[in-house]
Amino acid sequence: MNQKAAIPSGNRALDVMMEINPVSGMMGFAFRNNRLNWSMANGTSSSYEIMAKSTDFMQLTGFHFDSKGASYGTTAGGASDSGIADSYAVYSSRFKCTNNSFDAGKKIRIESTGQKGTKANTSGDNTNYLDKSRFKSPDFASLRNASDNATYLYLAYYDQMNKEVRFRAGTLLDTNTTPTGFDDFRDDYQQSGSGTSYVKYGTYGKFQIIADETGTSATLGKAGQYVSIAVTGNNQVVMVWFDGTKLNYAYNENPLEAHDDMKKSPSWTKVSLGGENATKNMGLYCQVAVDSDNHIHIAAFDNVAGALKYIYVPSYNGENAEIYTVDSYLTVGKQITLDVAKQTIDGHDYQIPHIGYWNGAAKKPAYAYLANPAAADKDGVKADQYTGVWECSIVPAASQYKVPEDRINVGVWKNAGVLTTSYGRTGATGTLNKTTKDSTVGTDSGKCYGNGTKNAALAYQITINGAEAYVETAQKR
Repeated sequence: MNQKAAIPSGNRALDVMMEINPVSGMMGFAFRNNRLNWSMANGTSSSYEIMAKSTDFMQLTGFHFDSKGASYGTTAGGASDSGIADSYAVYSSRFKCTNNSFDAGKKIRIESTGQKGTKANTSGDNTNYLDKSRFKSPDFASLRNASDNATYLYLAYYDQMNKEVRFRAGTLLDTNTTPTGFDDFRDDYQQSGSGTSYVKYGTYGKFQIIADETGTSATLGKAGQYVSIAVTGNNQVVMVWFDGTKLNYAYNENPLEAHDDMKKSPSWTKVSLGGENATKNMGLYCQVAVDSDNHIHIAAFDNVAGALKYIYVPSYNGENAEIYTVDSYLTVGKQITLDVAKQTIDGHDYQIPHIGYWNGAAKKPAYAYLANPAAADKDGVKADQYTGVWECSIVPAASQYKVPEDRINVGVWKNAGVLTTSYGRTGATGTLNKTTKDSTVGTDSGKCYGNGTKNAALAYQITINGAEAYVETAQKR
């Protein structure tokens, strides 16, 4: 374990996310750095560095690496009062921001933490509404299209102010190295008067409303704050979200299809996984991942059983879903993250899910992976006893986990989807470096590698002496 894998300025790291860069082999972090800074991995060159600065606190972190190792993130920050709101923006190593968060030249401002009026086309309501924590569960997915020299980029999130699950899609060309905006990721930040950054609802680029407050026929159902997306190698986007009563699943076979603003494209199809009511009470902290064979993996918390659930779906269309309980010791399964890698066991290839989660009984980070993938019944517990099909372990951390709502991030090292060693990588081709690289750490930037094994790594926020907050990493020997 490394208690100080990332050191923020002022020793305050919040809202931590981690993924493993597929090219450099470094663990990449994104987090609120003290109050006024926001840090993210700068592509393949760092695990973290300050990407944005603000005059007020930064938050609402999203984070992702594409297959070329470029990084993407979201955050909001800036002064807010009766006449001005923060921009909610997409950042990338493709166009690094080193200036004030309002700088239009270094990010794509897709939303605002404020709006005038309560809903679209509201007449007579000139009130400026503000919600600093408006956007929840931002989740990216991407697919590389080498023939087009482009990356397909997707983003889903929950808009707390309007109670909607929103989705954005676009084609980012390799030649686009400035944040000029593309498709649904347009920078349409508008001002409605001197010093006023509020805009009317729906004027920030284009987006689709996948679910809303009442589950109208124009959407796929009721919305909720937990949402996750992934994309197959054939460019089918899959989405899960929790509507307050059950886990919802939908897919889109043509996610780049043109659409009207604020309306879902007709390519979305909703599916009941495992049959009607099979996912009832599941869905908090839901995460979805697609493996290199285009199988779907889902992890979610069952808030009635207090258990960690796992769903395997052979194809993006949702057919033949299998639902299992991974861990049910007292209350477990919040703050979930999920990663998947192919592994050869006893001469057979299996796609092994790895899950990071919170163990409420021990009050520590926990980790589970499918240890016996050949088992026909993949339940990890039966009659409150572990079966051994999953290995579930508590991270023996001496430090105190900082915020119960922060993520327990998990990541595995992969080469074309196949489990590999946690060495650093060199060069654009991602050639393995046969010696473990040394990690470096500082208040402005750092590099963090693994321990040279093929084991998964966890990253989460901890506190030392009750005041200082750092990013801690843990990896099995």
